[in-house]
Amino acid sequence: MKHFKFLILLLSVFSLSSGFAQTTFDVDLRATMLKNMKKLKQGTSVNFKSLTYETVFNEFSKAEQKFLLIDQNGDKLEINRNFDNTFDFQYHDVQEFWDGMIINKVIWNLQKNGFQPELRKEMEEDALGYVREIQSHGLEFEDPYLESYIYGLALKIMPKRLLDGRSPQINILLQQSSTPHCGVYPNGTIILNTGLLSVLHSEDELVAVLARGIAYFVLDHSILNVNLAEQRARRAEFWSALLTGITAVGEGVAAASGNYYTPGLATVGVAALSSEIGKKIVKRLGMEYTYEQKKEAETVAGKILELLGYDKNALSAALTNIDKLHYQEYNNTIYAESSGYSDSLDQSMKRDVAFEQMVSFAVTNQAMLKYADRRFARCVKFLDQNIENHVATAEDYILKAKCLLAMSNTEESNREILDLLAEAKAIGQPVSADRIEIIVNLRMNQREKAVALLKDYINKLSGMGGVSTDIYKTELLWKYNSEFVGQEIAWARKMLIKLHGMMGAEAPMPIAAAGV
Repeated sequence: MKHFKFLILLLSVFSLSSGFAQTTFDVDLRATMLKNMKKLKQGTSVNFKSLTYETVFNEFSKAEQKFLLIDQNGDKLEINRNFDNTFDFQYHDVQEFWDGMIINKVIWNLQKNGFQPELRKEMEEDALGYVREIQSHGLEFEDPYLESYIYGLALKIMPKRLLDGRSPQINILLQQSSTPHCGVYPNGTIILNTGLLSVLHSEDELVAVLARGIAYFVLDHSILNVNLAEQRARRAEFWSALLTGITAVGEGVAAASGNYYTPGLATVGVAALSSEIGKKIVKRLGMEYTYEQKKEAETVAGKILELLGYDKNALSAALTNIDKLHYQEYNNTIYAESSGYSDSLDQSMKRDVAFEQMVSFAVTNQAMLKYADRRFARCVKFLDQNIENHVATAEDYILKAKCLLAMSNTEESNREILDLLAEAKAIGQPVSADRIEIIVNLRMNQREKAVALLKDYINKLSGMGGVSTDIYKTELLWKYNSEFVGQEIAWARKMLIKLHGMMGAEAPMPIAAAGV
Protein backbone atom coordinates (compact mmCIF):
# COMPACT_ATOMS: atom_id res chain seq x y z
CA MET A 1 0.00 0.00 0.00
CA LYS A 2 2.89 2.32 0.86
CA HIS A 3 4.48 1.75 -2.55
CA PHE A 4 1.14 2.43 -4.24
CA LYS A 5 0.72 5.80 -2.48
CA PHE A 6 4.24 6.79 -3.35
CA LEU A 7 3.64 5.82 -6.98
CA ILE A 8 0.66 8.21 -7.17
CA LEU A 9 2.90 11.06 -6.04
CA LEU A 10 5.63 10.16 -8.49
CA LEU A 11 3.21 9.99 -11.40
CA SER A 12 2.07 13.53 -10.58
CA VAL A 13 5.52 15.02 -9.98
CA PHE A 14 7.83 13.41 -12.48
CA SER A 15 7.50 13.04 -16.24
CA LEU A 16 7.81 9.39 -17.16
CA SER A 17 9.79 8.04 -20.07
CA SER A 18 10.34 4.31 -20.61
CA GLY A 19 9.80 3.54 -16.93
CA PHE A 20 12.27 6.17 -15.71
CA ALA A 21 11.73 9.56 -14.05
CA GLN A 22 14.22 12.14 -12.89
CA THR A 23 14.18 15.63 -11.46
CA THR A 24 17.19 17.76 -10.54
CA PHE A 25 17.81 20.72 -8.26
CA ASP A 26 20.87 22.89 -8.69
CA VAL A 27 22.79 23.34 -5.45
CA ASP A 28 26.10 24.88 -4.44
CA LEU A 29 27.26 23.12 -1.30
CA ARG A 30 30.83 22.86 -0.09
CA ALA A 31 31.87 20.22 2.42
CA THR A 32 34.82 18.41 3.95
CA MET A 33 34.82 14.61 4.12
CA LEU A 34 34.64 13.31 7.71
CA LYS A 35 35.37 9.74 6.58
CA ASN A 36 36.18 7.80 3.44
CA MET A 37 33.36 7.30 0.96
CA LYS A 38 33.89 5.78 -2.49
CA LYS A 39 36.57 7.84 -4.25
CA LEU A 40 36.53 10.59 -1.63
CA LYS A 41 38.99 10.36 1.23
CA GLN A 42 38.67 11.75 4.74
CA GLY A 43 39.67 15.43 4.81
CA THR A 44 38.97 15.95 1.10
CA SER A 45 37.07 19.10 0.07
CA VAL A 46 34.12 18.56 -2.25
CA ASN A 47 31.69 20.87 -4.04
CA PHE A 48 28.23 19.46 -4.77
CA LYS A 49 26.52 21.04 -7.77
CA SER A 50 23.17 19.23 -7.99
CA LEU A 51 20.71 16.96 -6.22
CA THR A 52 18.91 14.41 -8.37
CA TYR A 53 15.87 12.23 -7.65
CA GLU A 54 15.94 9.11 -9.79
CA THR A 55 12.93 6.80 -9.91
CA VAL A 56 12.69 3.53 -11.82
CA PHE A 57 9.43 1.62 -12.30
CA ASN A 58 9.43 -2.11 -12.99
CA GLU A 59 6.77 -4.08 -14.80
CA PHE A 60 4.73 -4.41 -11.61
CA SER A 61 4.57 -0.60 -11.21
CA LYS A 62 6.78 -0.62 -8.16
CA ALA A 63 8.86 2.47 -7.64
CA GLU A 64 12.48 2.40 -6.62
CA GLN A 65 13.87 5.81 -5.79
CA LYS A 66 17.35 7.14 -5.16
CA PHE A 67 18.43 10.56 -3.98
CA LEU A 68 21.83 11.41 -5.39
CA LEU A 69 24.22 14.27 -4.76
CA ILE A 70 26.46 15.02 -7.73
CA ASP A 71 29.80 16.75 -7.26
CA GLN A 72 31.69 19.00 -9.64
CA ASN A 73 33.30 15.96 -11.30
CA GLY A 74 29.98 14.25 -11.98
CA ASP A 75 30.45 11.61 -9.28
CA LYS A 76 27.19 10.48 -7.66
CA LEU A 77 26.78 9.82 -3.94
CA GLU A 78 23.53 8.24 -2.70
CA ILE A 79 21.99 9.90 0.35
CA ASN A 80 21.30 7.65 3.35
CA ARG A 81 20.24 7.93 6.98
CA ASN A 82 23.79 8.60 8.26
CA PHE A 83 24.70 11.13 5.62
CA ASP A 84 25.24 13.94 8.14
CA ASN A 85 28.02 11.90 9.74
CA THR A 86 29.92 11.79 6.46
CA PHE A 87 30.22 15.47 5.51
CA ASP A 88 30.98 18.70 7.29
CA PHE A 89 29.11 21.29 5.23
CA GLN A 90 30.26 24.92 5.15
CA TYR A 91 27.33 27.29 4.72
CA HIS A 92 27.56 30.88 3.48
CA ASP A 93 23.89 31.87 3.44
CA VAL A 94 20.48 30.75 4.69
CA GLN A 95 19.49 28.91 1.50
CA GLU A 96 22.66 26.80 1.51
CA PHE A 97 22.04 25.97 5.16
CA TRP A 98 18.48 24.80 4.55
CA ASP A 99 19.61 22.78 1.52
CA GLY A 100 22.12 20.99 3.70
CA MET A 101 19.58 20.37 6.48
CA ILE A 102 17.06 18.82 4.08
CA ILE A 103 19.73 16.59 2.58
CA ASN A 104 20.92 15.47 6.02
CA LYS A 105 17.65 15.33 7.96
CA VAL A 106 14.63 15.06 5.66
CA ILE A 107 15.29 13.09 2.52
CA TRP A 108 16.02 9.85 4.36
CA ASN A 109 12.41 9.87 5.61
CA LEU A 110 11.14 10.17 2.04
CA GLN A 111 13.13 7.09 1.20
CA LYS A 112 11.54 5.27 4.12
CA ASN A 113 7.88 6.40 3.97
CA GLY A 114 7.48 8.11 0.62
CA PHE A 115 6.02 11.61 0.31
CA GLN A 116 2.64 10.51 1.79
CA PRO A 117 0.51 12.92 -0.27
CA GLU A 118 -2.82 11.83 1.23
CA LEU A 119 -1.65 12.41 4.80
CA ARG A 120 -0.02 15.73 3.91
CA LYS A 121 -3.20 16.90 2.17
CA GLU A 122 -5.29 16.06 5.23
CA MET A 123 -2.85 17.84 7.56
CA GLU A 124 -2.92 20.90 5.31
CA GLU A 125 -6.73 20.90 5.32
CA ASP A 126 -6.72 20.67 9.13
CA ALA A 127 -4.33 23.61 9.38
CA LEU A 128 -6.38 25.70 6.95
CA GLY A 129 -9.57 24.80 8.78
CA TYR A 130 -8.12 25.93 12.10
CA VAL A 131 -6.94 29.22 10.60
CA ARG A 132 -10.37 29.90 9.09
CA GLU A 133 -12.08 29.23 12.42
CA ILE A 134 -9.70 31.57 14.26
CA GLN A 135 -10.48 34.32 11.78
CA SER A 136 -14.23 33.80 11.59
CA HIS A 137 -14.74 33.69 15.37
CA GLY A 138 -12.90 36.86 16.30
CA LEU A 139 -9.75 35.26 17.71
CA GLU A 140 -7.42 36.98 15.23
CA PHE A 141 -5.36 39.94 16.42
CA GLU A 142 -5.32 42.67 13.78
CA ASP A 143 -2.26 44.88 13.37
CA PRO A 144 -1.41 45.18 9.63
CA TYR A 145 1.81 47.12 10.26
CA LEU A 146 3.15 44.56 12.74
CA GLU A 147 2.06 41.73 10.46
CA SER A 148 4.00 43.24 7.54
CA TYR A 149 7.07 43.63 9.76
CA ILE A 150 6.92 39.96 10.80
CA TYR A 151 6.55 38.89 7.16
CA GLY A 152 9.79 40.71 6.42
CA LEU A 153 11.62 38.87 9.19
CA ALA A 154 10.17 35.47 8.29
CA LEU A 155 11.20 35.88 4.64
CA LYS A 156 14.79 36.40 5.77
CA ILE A 157 14.68 33.05 7.53
CA MET A 158 12.63 30.94 5.15
CA PRO A 159 14.39 29.23 2.20
CA LYS A 160 13.34 30.26 -1.30
CA ARG A 161 12.92 26.59 -2.23
CA LEU A 162 12.75 23.24 -0.42
CA LEU A 163 14.77 20.40 -1.94
CA ASP A 164 12.16 17.79 -0.96
CA GLY A 165 9.58 19.40 -3.28
CA ARG A 166 7.33 21.06 -0.69
CA SER A 167 6.19 24.63 -1.20
CA PRO A 168 8.18 27.23 0.79
CA GLN A 169 5.18 29.59 0.85
CA ILE A 170 4.43 31.05 4.28
CA ASN A 171 1.68 33.22 5.73
CA ILE A 172 1.35 35.02 9.07
CA LEU A 173 -1.60 34.89 11.46
CA LEU A 174 -1.60 36.89 14.69
CA GLN A 175 -3.83 35.52 17.47
CA GLN A 176 -5.18 36.83 20.77
CA SER A 177 -3.97 34.65 23.61
CA SER A 178 -2.19 35.21 26.91
CA THR A 179 -0.09 32.03 26.73
CA PRO A 180 3.13 32.69 24.74
CA HIS A 181 3.23 30.57 21.61
CA CYS A 182 4.63 30.48 18.09
CA GLY A 183 3.73 27.61 15.80
CA VAL A 184 4.42 26.91 12.13
CA TYR A 185 1.70 24.66 10.74
CA PRO A 186 2.06 22.06 7.95
CA ASN A 187 0.62 24.45 5.36
CA GLY A 188 3.28 27.09 6.14
CA THR A 189 1.07 29.26 8.39
CA ILE A 190 3.02 30.93 11.17
CA ILE A 191 0.71 31.59 14.13
CA LEU A 192 2.08 34.08 16.65
CA ASN A 193 0.07 35.26 19.62
CA THR A 194 0.05 38.46 21.60
CA GLY A 195 1.25 36.65 24.69
CA LEU A 196 4.55 35.88 22.98
CA LEU A 197 5.01 39.22 21.25
CA SER A 198 4.45 41.11 24.50
CA VAL A 199 7.30 39.37 26.35
CA LEU A 200 9.91 39.78 23.61
CA HIS A 201 12.11 42.86 23.78
CA SER A 202 14.20 42.82 20.60
CA GLU A 203 14.09 41.88 16.95
CA ASP A 204 16.82 39.32 17.65
CA GLU A 205 14.49 37.48 20.03
CA LEU A 206 11.61 37.46 17.55
CA VAL A 207 13.87 36.20 14.75
CA ALA A 208 15.12 33.46 17.08
CA VAL A 209 11.60 32.29 17.91
CA LEU A 210 10.56 32.41 14.25
CA ALA A 211 13.69 30.50 13.23
CA ARG A 212 12.96 27.75 15.71
CA GLY A 213 9.37 27.43 14.49
CA ILE A 214 10.41 27.42 10.83
CA ALA A 215 13.02 24.75 11.65
CA TYR A 216 10.26 22.40 12.83
CA PHE A 217 8.51 23.00 9.50
CA VAL A 218 11.51 22.66 7.19
CA LEU A 219 12.79 19.56 9.01
CA ASP A 220 9.35 17.97 8.52
CA HIS A 221 8.99 17.11 12.20
CA SER A 222 5.18 17.12 12.06
CA ILE A 223 4.96 14.34 9.48
CA LEU A 224 7.51 12.30 11.43
CA ASN A 225 5.44 12.61 14.61
CA VAL A 226 2.15 11.78 12.92
CA ASN A 227 3.77 8.67 11.46
CA LEU A 228 4.79 7.61 14.97
CA ALA A 229 1.35 8.24 16.47
CA GLU A 230 -0.58 5.06 17.25
CA GLN A 231 -3.86 6.36 15.88
CA ARG A 232 -5.30 9.45 14.25
CA ALA A 233 -8.94 10.39 14.80
CA ARG A 234 -11.15 10.50 11.75
CA ARG A 235 -11.20 14.04 10.38
CA ALA A 236 -14.98 14.52 10.51
CA GLU A 237 -15.21 13.39 14.14
CA PHE A 238 -12.26 15.53 15.21
CA TRP A 239 -13.63 18.72 13.65
CA SER A 240 -17.15 18.16 14.90
CA ALA A 241 -15.88 18.21 18.48
CA LEU A 242 -13.43 21.04 17.91
CA LEU A 243 -15.90 23.42 16.27
CA THR A 244 -18.18 23.29 19.29
CA GLY A 245 -15.38 24.68 21.44
CA ILE A 246 -14.29 27.26 18.89
CA THR A 247 -17.84 28.62 18.59
CA ALA A 248 -18.01 29.10 22.36
CA VAL A 249 -14.68 30.95 22.26
CA GLY A 250 -15.86 33.24 19.47
CA GLU A 251 -19.04 34.16 21.35
CA GLY A 252 -16.98 34.96 24.43
CA VAL A 253 -14.66 37.24 22.48
CA ALA A 254 -17.58 39.06 20.90
CA ALA A 255 -19.19 39.60 24.29
CA ALA A 256 -15.96 40.87 25.80
CA SER A 257 -15.30 43.11 22.82
CA GLY A 258 -18.60 44.84 23.44
CA ASN A 259 -17.36 46.03 26.83
CA TYR A 260 -16.78 49.71 26.17
CA TYR A 261 -14.05 50.05 28.76
CA THR A 262 -11.71 47.44 27.32
CA PRO A 263 -12.51 47.00 23.61
CA GLY A 264 -11.02 43.91 22.00
CA LEU A 265 -10.57 42.17 25.34
CA ALA A 266 -10.69 38.38 25.50
CA THR A 267 -11.69 37.14 28.95
CA VAL A 268 -9.77 34.64 31.05
CA GLY A 269 -12.22 31.90 30.15
CA VAL A 270 -11.79 32.69 26.48
CA ALA A 271 -8.00 32.62 26.79
CA ALA A 272 -8.05 29.28 28.59
CA LEU A 273 -10.48 27.70 26.14
CA SER A 274 -8.53 29.07 23.19
CA SER A 275 -5.41 27.48 24.63
CA GLU A 276 -7.12 24.09 24.98
CA ILE A 277 -8.35 24.24 21.39
CA GLY A 278 -4.83 25.08 20.25
CA LYS A 279 -3.45 22.07 22.12
CA LYS A 280 -5.86 19.72 20.36
CA ILE A 281 -4.98 20.92 16.88
CA VAL A 282 -1.27 20.96 17.73
CA LYS A 283 -1.43 17.34 18.83
CA ARG A 284 -3.34 16.29 15.72
CA LEU A 285 -0.82 17.99 13.45
CA GLY A 286 2.18 16.29 15.02
CA MET A 287 3.42 19.51 16.64
CA GLU A 288 4.09 18.01 20.07
CA TYR A 289 7.82 17.77 19.53
CA THR A 290 10.23 15.40 21.20
CA TYR A 291 13.15 16.61 23.29
CA GLU A 292 15.51 15.68 20.45
CA GLN A 293 13.43 17.64 17.94
CA LYS A 294 13.38 20.68 20.24
CA LYS A 295 17.14 20.62 20.65
CA GLU A 296 17.61 20.15 16.91
CA ALA A 297 15.32 23.11 16.15
CA GLU A 298 17.14 25.28 18.69
CA THR A 299 20.51 24.37 17.18
CA VAL A 300 19.15 25.30 13.75
CA ALA A 301 17.81 28.60 15.12
CA GLY A 302 21.26 29.41 16.52
CA LYS A 303 22.85 28.85 13.12
CA ILE A 304 20.22 31.01 11.41
CA LEU A 305 20.87 33.82 13.90
CA GLU A 306 24.59 33.57 13.14
CA LEU A 307 24.09 33.59 9.35
CA LEU A 308 21.78 36.61 9.57
CA GLY A 309 24.02 38.54 11.96
CA TYR A 310 21.79 38.43 15.04
CA ASP A 311 22.76 37.76 18.65
CA LYS A 312 23.37 34.02 19.10
CA ASN A 313 21.87 34.13 22.63
CA ALA A 314 18.57 35.62 21.46
CA LEU A 315 16.55 32.38 21.65
CA SER A 316 17.78 31.70 25.16
CA ALA A 317 16.82 35.26 26.16
CA ALA A 318 13.34 34.90 24.62
CA LEU A 319 12.69 31.65 26.46
CA THR A 320 13.91 33.25 29.69
CA ASN A 321 11.38 36.08 29.24
CA ILE A 322 8.64 33.48 28.87
CA ASP A 323 9.87 31.64 31.95
CA LYS A 324 9.88 34.85 33.98
CA LEU A 325 6.28 35.60 33.03
CA HIS A 326 5.10 32.24 34.34
CA TYR A 327 7.41 32.28 37.34
CA GLN A 328 5.98 35.60 38.48
CA GLU A 329 2.34 34.73 37.84
CA TYR A 330 1.84 31.08 38.63
CA ASN A 331 3.09 30.49 42.16
CA ASN A 332 6.73 30.40 41.14
CA THR A 333 6.13 27.48 38.81
CA ILE A 334 8.67 27.56 36.00
CA TYR A 335 7.26 26.98 32.55
CA ALA A 336 9.28 27.09 29.34
CA GLU A 337 7.07 27.16 26.25
CA SER A 338 8.06 23.92 24.46
CA SER A 339 11.63 24.97 24.91
CA GLY A 340 14.20 22.65 26.37
CA TYR A 341 15.53 25.91 27.80
CA SER A 342 18.99 25.84 29.38
CA ASP A 343 19.81 28.25 32.18
CA SER A 344 23.53 27.74 31.61
CA LEU A 345 23.54 30.18 28.69
CA ASP A 346 24.05 33.93 28.97
CA GLN A 347 20.53 35.39 29.16
CA SER A 348 21.49 39.07 29.07
CA MET A 349 19.86 40.98 26.21
CA LYS A 350 19.29 44.72 25.92
CA ARG A 351 15.80 46.07 25.34
CA ASP A 352 15.25 47.40 21.84
CA VAL A 353 12.88 50.37 22.15
CA ALA A 354 12.18 50.47 18.40
CA PHE A 355 11.10 46.82 18.54
CA GLU A 356 8.96 47.38 21.63
CA GLN A 357 7.25 50.25 19.82
CA MET A 358 6.58 47.95 16.87
CA VAL A 359 4.73 45.41 19.05
CA SER A 360 2.95 47.98 21.25
CA PHE A 361 -0.59 47.00 20.16
CA ALA A 362 0.17 43.38 21.08
CA VAL A 363 1.41 44.62 24.45
CA THR A 364 -1.90 46.46 24.94
CA ASN A 365 -3.80 43.28 24.11
CA GLN A 366 -1.75 41.34 26.64
CA ALA A 367 -2.42 44.02 29.26
CA MET A 368 -6.15 43.65 28.60
CA LEU A 369 -5.89 39.90 29.14
CA LYS A 370 -4.05 40.46 32.42
CA TYR A 371 -6.69 42.96 33.54
CA ALA A 372 -9.43 40.42 32.81
CA ASP A 373 -7.49 37.93 34.94
CA ARG A 374 -7.35 40.56 37.73
CA ARG A 375 -3.56 40.61 37.59
CA PHE A 376 -3.48 44.37 37.96
CA ALA A 377 0.23 44.78 38.75
CA ARG A 378 1.22 42.73 35.68
CA CYS A 379 -1.22 44.70 33.57
CA VAL A 380 0.40 47.98 34.69
CA LYS A 381 3.89 46.69 33.82
CA PHE A 382 2.82 46.03 30.23
CA LEU A 383 1.10 49.41 29.98
CA ASP A 384 4.09 51.24 31.46
CA GLN A 385 6.23 49.77 28.69
CA ASN A 386 4.07 51.52 26.08
CA ILE A 387 3.94 54.72 28.12
CA GLU A 388 7.73 54.80 28.59
CA ASN A 389 8.20 54.17 24.86
CA HIS A 390 5.84 57.07 23.94
CA VAL A 391 3.40 54.83 22.04
CA ALA A 392 0.59 54.58 24.60
CA THR A 393 -2.95 54.88 23.23
CA ALA A 394 -5.98 56.32 25.02
CA GLU A 395 -6.93 52.74 25.88
CA ASP A 396 -3.54 52.22 27.58
CA TYR A 397 -4.00 55.25 29.82
CA ILE A 398 -7.59 54.31 30.69
CA LEU A 399 -6.67 50.71 31.45
CA LYS A 400 -3.86 51.82 33.76
CA ALA A 401 -6.29 54.16 35.51
CA LYS A 402 -8.66 51.24 36.08
CA CYS A 403 -5.83 49.15 37.53
CA LEU A 404 -4.86 51.94 39.93
CA LEU A 405 -8.48 52.19 41.05
CA ALA A 406 -8.24 48.56 42.14
CA MET A 407 -4.74 48.78 43.62
CA SER A 408 -4.75 51.95 45.69
CA ASN A 409 -6.91 54.70 47.19
CA THR A 410 -4.64 57.54 48.26
CA GLU A 411 -4.53 61.20 47.36
CA GLU A 412 -1.44 60.53 45.26
CA SER A 413 -2.91 57.58 43.36
CA ASN A 414 -6.19 59.40 42.73
CA ARG A 415 -4.29 62.37 41.29
CA GLU A 416 -2.29 60.01 39.10
CA ILE A 417 -5.54 58.48 37.81
CA LEU A 418 -6.87 61.93 36.88
CA ASP A 419 -3.60 62.69 35.08
CA LEU A 420 -3.89 59.42 33.13
CA LEU A 421 -7.47 60.28 32.13
CA ALA A 422 -6.32 63.72 30.98
CA GLU A 423 -3.70 62.04 28.77
CA ALA A 424 -6.38 59.76 27.33
CA LYS A 425 -8.67 62.69 26.56
CA ALA A 426 -5.81 64.62 24.95
CA ILE A 427 -5.37 61.74 22.48
CA GLY A 428 -9.09 61.25 21.76
CA GLN A 429 -12.51 61.56 23.32
CA PRO A 430 -13.02 58.20 25.04
CA VAL A 431 -16.36 58.33 26.85
CA SER A 432 -15.11 55.48 29.05
CA ALA A 433 -12.75 57.93 30.77
CA ASP A 434 -15.72 59.93 32.06
CA ARG A 435 -17.07 57.17 34.28
CA ILE A 436 -13.66 56.67 35.94
CA GLU A 437 -13.33 60.43 36.45
CA ILE A 438 -16.71 60.48 38.19
CA ILE A 439 -15.70 57.67 40.53
CA VAL A 440 -12.35 59.28 41.39
CA ASN A 441 -14.03 62.58 42.23
CA LEU A 442 -16.43 60.73 44.49
CA ARG A 443 -13.44 59.06 46.16
CA MET A 444 -11.95 62.51 46.72
CA ASN A 445 -15.30 63.73 48.14
CA GLN A 446 -15.75 66.20 45.27
CA ARG A 447 -19.51 65.62 45.06
CA GLU A 448 -20.57 68.80 43.28
CA LYS A 449 -18.02 68.17 40.54
CA ALA A 450 -19.16 64.55 40.33
CA VAL A 451 -22.77 65.72 39.81
CA ALA A 452 -21.71 68.00 36.95
CA LEU A 453 -19.69 65.17 35.39
CA LEU A 454 -22.60 62.76 35.69
CA LYS A 455 -24.91 65.14 33.83
CA ASP A 456 -22.32 65.56 31.06
CA TYR A 457 -21.90 61.77 30.93
CA ILE A 458 -25.63 61.24 30.43
CA ASN A 459 -25.70 63.80 27.61
CA LYS A 460 -22.78 62.12 25.85
CA LEU A 461 -24.31 58.66 26.16
CA SER A 462 -27.70 59.90 24.94
CA GLY A 463 -26.04 61.27 21.82
CA MET A 464 -24.56 57.86 20.99
CA GLY A 465 -27.92 56.38 19.98
CA GLY A 466 -27.52 57.48 16.37
CA VAL A 467 -24.02 56.10 15.83
CA SER A 468 -23.84 54.02 12.66
CA THR A 469 -23.51 50.28 13.17
CA ASP A 470 -20.77 50.05 10.54
CA ILE A 471 -18.18 51.11 13.12
CA TYR A 472 -18.75 47.76 14.77
CA LYS A 473 -17.55 44.54 13.22
CA THR A 474 -20.68 42.51 13.83
CA GLU A 475 -24.31 42.93 14.76
CA LEU A 476 -23.46 41.09 17.97
CA LEU A 477 -21.00 43.81 18.94
CA TRP A 478 -23.58 46.48 18.15
CA LYS A 479 -26.04 44.70 20.42
CA TYR A 480 -23.56 44.62 23.29
CA ASN A 481 -22.59 48.26 22.79
CA SER A 482 -26.23 49.37 22.68
CA GLU A 483 -26.92 47.48 25.89
CA PHE A 484 -23.92 49.14 27.48
CA VAL A 485 -25.16 52.65 26.61
CA GLY A 486 -28.56 51.94 28.13
CA GLN A 487 -27.05 50.44 31.26
CA GLU A 488 -24.68 53.36 31.73
CA ILE A 489 -27.42 55.97 31.36
CA ALA A 490 -29.46 54.10 33.97
CA TRP A 491 -26.45 53.91 36.31
CA ALA A 492 -25.68 57.65 35.93
CA ARG A 493 -29.29 58.63 36.67
CA LYS A 494 -29.33 56.47 39.79
CA MET A 495 -26.04 57.97 40.93
CA LEU A 496 -27.46 61.47 40.57
CA ILE A 497 -30.38 60.52 42.77
CA LYS A 498 -28.01 58.93 45.30
CA LEU A 499 -25.77 62.03 45.38
CA HIS A 500 -28.79 64.30 45.68
CA GLY A 501 -29.66 62.49 48.90
CA MET A 502 -26.08 62.28 50.15
CA MET A 503 -25.70 66.06 49.74
CA GLY A 504 -28.58 66.67 52.19
CA ALA A 505 -31.67 67.01 49.97
CA GLU A 506 -34.88 65.89 51.66
CA ALA A 507 -36.83 65.01 48.48
CA PRO A 508 -35.66 62.72 45.63
CA MET A 509 -34.17 64.47 42.62
CA PRO A 510 -36.76 65.02 39.85
CA ILE A 511 -36.29 62.78 36.83
CA ALA A 512 -35.80 65.80 34.56
CA ALA A 513 -32.97 67.02 36.75
CA ALA A 514 -31.34 63.59 36.50
CA GLY A 515 -30.65 64.17 32.84
CA VAL A 516 -33.73 62.94 30.95
